[in-house]
Amino acid sequence: LPGHPNLSLGPLWPTGPDRCAGYLDYWFGESADERWIEELFVLDNQIGAEDTALVEAAQRGSAGGGIEHGWVLGGPENLIAHFQDYVRAQLGETA
Repeated sequence: LPGHPNLSLGPLWPTGPDRCAGYLDYWFGESADERWIEELFVLDNQIGAEDTALVEAAQRGSAGGGIEHGWVLGGPENLIAHFQDYVRAQLGETA
């Protein structure tokens, strides 16, 4: 996230076909004061709420049967896959 040195981790894992679990963990560098951290949490919570609404809407759409093979993003998913293949190739790994 922008600003002082910081790191946030938010892994998610499926717990069923229509739900997941997860958690958020944060690390802040010594230069991050309490007020800045509080303001960052406000921003992060806003973004998280927006992301949750988008993901839940996409899941409802997927569950409606309109997506035949699981491709929600189409072209952008291919770009992500291409980037992942590129990174693997640069690291000398095989797919």
